[in-house]
Amino acid sequence: MTVKIFEGSGVEACPKGWYAVYEHEDFNVKERGRVLLSDQTLGDVRAFGFDGRVMSVVNHTEQSLALHVEPDFKGFAAQVGPRDELRSVAEKDTREIDGIGNIVGESRNKLGPVLKNRAASIRLFPLGSDAAQVIRDLPVEEGTYILTDIGSDKVLDVLGNEKENGANVGQYTRHGGPNQQWTFTPVRRDYARNNPAYNVTGEYWITSKASGKALEVAGSALEDTGNVQQWESNDGSNQRWWVTPIGDGVFVISNVRSGKAVDVTGASKDNSANVQQYTFNDTVAQKWRLERV
Repeated sequence: MTVKIFEGSGVEACPKGWYAVYEHEDFNVKERGRVLLSDQTLGDVRAFGFDGRVMSVVNHTEQSLALHVEPDFKGFAAQVGPRDELRSVAEKDTREIDGIGNIVGESRNKLGPVLKNRAASIRLFPLGSDAAQVIRDLPVEEGTYILTDIGSDKVLDVLGNEKENGANVGQYTRHGGPNQQWTFTPVRRDYARNNPAYNVTGEYWITSKASGKALEVAGSALEDTGNVQQWESNDGSNQRWWVTPIGDGVFVISNVRSGKAVDVTGASKDNSANVQQYTFNDTVAQKWRLERV
């Protein structure tokens, strides 16, 4: 649901249910450094200032973790199993893996020299890589919803020309029009569509009912305040979203590429206030109530 950055060290810096990546080997114990703590897939760790320097890893989740040597889950990857710890990524082979975590190629090289000083992406497999697992309930059923920010009581709205690429997304008083209706479609793996243990990724496409265009972070931006708009669907990670329930029908929606949350700028309560991405901060500006239509 979120990402936290702090200076710290030791395996104990990573609580149960999270994974942690460290700037230095030995979990920053020998050399002071930062820790990136998260519980979601991240398309580019540069969004949080890591610039690819990930030298040790703790995975305290029940899911498999893949650390890719390129952004957007490209390039070879090193795998870290559930409840596992990796003191030095330099000791881990990189391998080509498919979308469900299976090794499909030979070992290429050690991770450390490849990863150092370049961007990387981190991918969680929500159902792990164990074929014995069964499909889990999706956090949001496939369908069309109106999204209301709980801080402003205004809804997510395509502002301006609702049919155009690049039309801005903001908030507005609810009127129920198609530009305020959003269709949530789970991202599924085509080659695993008949295998219920594997075909759900945990990500969603969110499209405007008015235009059929996808909700996205403009320009695949990684920084805070990156703008949210609509654009023709292209399957980019900036058009895919994690939808995390926090109770009472309220959700945090975060971008797969940047890891940042859909946020009403300045927690505004005004009509036409802009919607952007921002590092999760647990404020009402980032919490959305979903009502099916």
